Amino acid sequence: AMTEQIFVARQEELDRLQGMLGQALGGETQVCFVSGDAGAGKTSLVQEFTRRAEEADPNLVVAVGTCNAQTGGGDPYLPWREILAQLTGDIEGKLAQKQITERNAGRLKELLRVSGATLMEFGPDLVGTFVPGASLIGKIATYTAEQVGITDRLKKKDADKGSVAGGPTELDQAKIFQQYTSVLGELSKQQPIVIVLDDLQWADAPSINLLFHLVRQLEHTHLFILGAYRPDDVALGRGDDRHPLEQVLNEIKRYKGDIEIDLAEARDREGQAFVDALLDSEPNALGPAFREGLLSHTGGHPLFTVELLANMQERGDVVRDEQGCWVEGPDLDWETLPARVEGVIEERIGRLEEDLREILNVASVEGLTFTTQVVSRLQDIPERQLLKSLSRELEKRHHLVEESGEVKVGRQMLTRYRFMNTVFQQYLYNELSNGERRLLHGEIAEALEELYTGHTDMIMLLLALHFEQAGDTEKAAQYLTQAGERAFRVSAYEEACSDFERALTLAEEDGNGPWQIALNRQIGFAHLGLSEFDIAGQKMERSLQLARTAGDKAGSAAALNGLGRINIEQGAYADARPRLEESLSIARQTGDKAGLVPILKNLGIVNVWLGQYEEAKGPLEESLALAQELGDKPGMASALNHLGHIAVDQGDYPEVKRRMEQSLPLAREIGDRSSEAVALFNLGMVATRERDYTGANDWLQQSLRIARAVGNKWLTAGILSQLGLVASSLGPDNFNVAESYLREALDKAMEIGAQPVALFALFGVARLRAAQGRTEEALELLGLVLNHPANISGTRELAEQLLEDLQASVHAPTLAAALERGKGSTIEAAARNVGVV
Repeated sequence: AMTEQIFVARQEELDRLQGMLGQALGGETQVCFVSGDAGAGKTSLVQEFTRRAEEADPNLVVAVGTCNAQTGGGDPYLPWREILAQLTGDIEGKLAQKQITERNAGRLKELLRVSGATLMEFGPDLVGTFVPGASLIGKIATYTAEQVGITDRLKKKDADKGSVAGGPTELDQAKIFQQYTSVLGELSKQQPIVIVLDDLQWADAPSINLLFHLVRQLEHTHLFILGAYRPDDVALGRGDDRHPLEQVLNEIKRYKGDIEIDLAEARDREGQAFVDALLDSEPNALGPAFREGLLSHTGGHPLFTVELLANMQERGDVVRDEQGCWVEGPDLDWETLPARVEGVIEERIGRLEEDLREILNVASVEGLTFTTQVVSRLQDIPERQLLKSLSRELEKRHHLVEESGEVKVGRQMLTRYRFMNTVFQQYLYNELSNGERRLLHGEIAEALEELYTGHTDMIMLLLALHFEQAGDTEKAAQYLTQAGERAFRVSAYEEACSDFERALTLAEEDGNGPWQIALNRQIGFAHLGLSEFDIAGQKMERSLQLARTAGDKAGSAAALNGLGRINIEQGAYADARPRLEESLSIARQTGDKAGLVPILKNLGIVNVWLGQYEEAKGPLEESLALAQELGDKPGMASALNHLGHIAVDQGDYPEVKRRMEQSLPLAREIGDRSSEAVALFNLGMVATRERDYTGANDWLQQSLRIARAVGNKWLTAGILSQLGLVASSLGPDNFNVAESYLREALDKAMEIGAQPVALFALFGVARLRAAQGRTEEALELLGLVLNHPANISGTRELAEQLLEDLQASVHAPTLAAALERGKGSTIEAAARNVGVV
């Protein structure tokens, strides 16, 4: 039948895409978005374009990432994980789903000869989070047996994963962005790459942010990023907020220009051409009246046109004549045809035998893509018989589903099928009663849980969805919590908040106290990751209240530690210390060594900032010893860095260097770039104090590059402040550079509400103003810095030294008045005077 023709028309759109690809092949990164509603032909256009591009260029590779309607929004980086998996040889699933061609699959396998090494060099932290280390080892061994060194490194990394006491470490979002960008940039030097992102309206926020980052950072590569989305779904937003894709699209258009192909506009312009091309794909004698009638019923919408034409063929409204040409049937009556596609689908589904309809009913509840083993269990149909029905009847005869590949789970292979279009799945699902849906969701959840025994991490959000719809709130909360923890580990804090909040709602419905304690605390830490201190504090307080009511000592200690950590980042040390001391006392009673490590470290930090170094050393040394005992390398590096900071403030520079000689290699070994940046920062501060400004600049610039790359704004602001001090010490020729560093430092510190760092930056401005001869301005800033409660010891000591240097050159009344004005000021007012806000 002519409706089996997969692709017709769209030459104008194809020509435009080909032109953009030509620019990418010339070394200018390209991005384009294809928009249109369901069934508008987005996927067909993209597939036809990539097919032709592959034929024309033997070096081109295509990688496809698809967002999921059921889990995509809460499954961080789903499409980018799929893309990186393909670029490192995992092509079976996409090949079975016909999302990539056999030709392209072969090229992706060949790419593994360089992609494995590239990933290990430029994106080591993506192994185990974006790409499973074990499967990558197997593929490298299969396709690139000579790369023994890479597999050895992968095996070591896989063995080290999870070895840290207390669970896996958090992977900063900026680190993900930086490493993914580096990997793609390097691979696109090897050969041109087309990245396809389908169904972007369902993408999670981190995936959309990564897309934006890649477009901005990768300017001169052989890379073409091609996205497809439904504008109506984007316009609806998410909850009470704008859809994250909307703002990113606007930003990309602002500096890239016209990068969208709107198939709705194309349909209005080319609707008749599409109808004609579809009809003329086979011999026919269908005249202008028939063509106009088909266009008026469908508006030229590809899915509607194909479905209505198939309906007409089956009803006998169009038939073949003796020459095999399609012609109008004797009983054609436009008035009796369904006016809307829903009617077409209803007729099409209605013609199914009862057993086939029941198969699809169950499948529709699992989702757009479904598992044959699940349907087999629920319908009590032998798997082989079911596969025959799916393949011969529902796929080849009725064109309602298509095979979507196999998934390896442990030692078994699960077969997946997919509805040809989401409208089929939605129609069937909506036809079921609420009671049927609830029961089927529960049975599907149990079947999936059993099939994925030992591997439920692969489908956590799916299990949560099905258990929630089935009314099993405890199971749903369990899987939502696991999903939130995974999101937190990759710094997808918004998604972590969403997953944890959903789990908390279910736990509250069930009255599950222990879950409420833990979830409130986890939500608090996620909001802390977003620098949303007020919300983080509210959640921690709620966790503490619940824990105390329940007599949960471990929960109380953890919540108090969380509150102390929030206080530290806000500079509220007087509030932090009693909370941390109480947390420590409770934790010692429970005997939880892993829990003691962060509490002792935070208590040490408070004492460092308050200048009580002897009181700080004890907790930090104990934290270090426990971390060493537990093999907690991040805990070791952090404790060493803070012990080094004490030595900086005490002027014991050999001790600083000794500590950094331990922490710097350790941080590099485990890939903890924030700890690496802190160690370099400490060395830069030592060089500054020793007046080795050239050496200080070198250490600090290394530290700054890392801090910027990992997105650590707190640390970035501190390093910029120190660079400002170094520049101002080098004389008038460097004053403008110093001013630039200090203003950026102050801006970043105020952006995240980090008052201690803002005060350090303001001290740097005071020192610069003094060097410029603007003494009263310097004194006003010193009045603020010295009297602000969020000040830290190192800043206070430097400020006191500067004040002592200035006293001899300023009349006492003038000095006192300037200091008093500063004392009565605020950080915000001082920032305005500097010109930051």
